[in-house]
Amino acid sequence: MGKKRDQGKRTDLSISFELNGHNDGTLKLKQEGDHFYLIDAEGKTLTEVNAERTVSHERDTAKKGPKVRTKNGAAAGAISIGGLAELAKLDYFFAIDTNSKPFNGVKISVACFVALKLKRENEGYRLIPAGPAQLLEIYDCNDNPELAAILEIAIQELESQQQYNADHKFRVGIITDTELGLHNAINSRSAPVYKTQFLPEGFSLMYASSDTGNELPNTLIKACDKAATDHINRRSKHGFPPSELRLKSDSQISCCYFRTDLAIGDTLVPFLTISEDTRATITFEGDDGRIEIHEVDLS
Repeated sequence: MGKKRDQGKRTDLSISFELNGHNDGTLKLKQEGDHFYLIDAEGKTLTEVNAERTVSHERDTAKKGPKVRTKNGAAAGAISIGGLAELAKLDYFFAIDTNSKPFNGVKISVACFVALKLKRENEGYRLIPAGPAQLLEIYDCNDNPELAAILEIAIQELESQQQYNADHKFRVGIITDTELGLHNAINSRSAPVYKTQFLPEGFSLMYASSDTGNELPNTLIKACDKAATDHINRRSKHGFPPSELRLKSDSQISCCYFRTDLAIGDTLVPFLTISEDTRATITFEGDDGRIEIHEVDLS
């Protein structure tokens, strides 16, 4: 659930482009529908430019900086205002949230995750379940249990993809509220996702807060958070029997899978789920450190 103190605060939407050497002053910003592109002096779209979309609000104390609600990247020089087009371009994506609780001297972590697809329609995007929601209990993980669960999901999915269609290069997103500061490094494979292991190619992390925000990723994370919390509280009443199953991502960690009654039905999601009075800015970041900021009217 969103925290009451966040209600009524102005929402800030920031779209940033890394110019990657294309900062000679000839670039222009082009908007088509809910997408922004960068074009050069000849009118060609710059496809090698990376872009990033961030929705945030100011905190009560400026020392902590803005509270990020959602954050996702995009390649090929284009990014959407609503943030859903990037999800729709994926083969499918996961939402995951993990909660932990000590029990008889053992750290019990429960990750709830669900696979989904987005399909473009005239009125917006159709949210389609791509598999049943699941719960993964992880026992005594001293590292970040959500990163362990994310790597576990990726490993399991790679095996399924090889059996389903070994020739197709799947693109899979994982929406999470953990380790925002590491997402770029994990996605670029310059840092491991769990211990010394890197996130497999084809997978990428996206951020959504579980305690604030009203966009689709926030809603999904909050639903997973509640399901994980309900499960760990329910199981705590009867105990956690030992399990012989081990994580594929870490053979030292025992685990157990469960189904959950979390149901996310076929739903139509509008293109833009933030208010029109949101302050929107476009930022251009050059190799020379120069930053240009331009405000955008969303109305």
